[in-house]
Amino acid sequence: KMAKLAVNGQDRELVKREAHSVKGSAATFGFNDLSRLARELERGAQTITAAQLEVSVRELRQVFGTTERFAETNLLHAGAGTAT
Repeated sequence: KMAKLAVNGQDRELVKREAHSVKGSAATFGFNDLSRLARELERGAQTITAAQLEVSVRELRQVFGTTERFAETNLLHAGAGTAT
């Protein structure tokens, strides 16, 4: 999703669709900041200016990167030493 947004960040329909998907996935895992930004982007994708769209997509990608690093550090490796 982030790769699609990086390449097609001005395609408003694609941005709306990908933001919707990110919103739901992020909410499912409790990543509230990411979900909120995705929700705002989904809602505004059709009406905000091209410059605002670019900034919003960039911000979503940055927060996703932060969230991804958090998850890798704190969630994926947290159970590495436990028995299944």
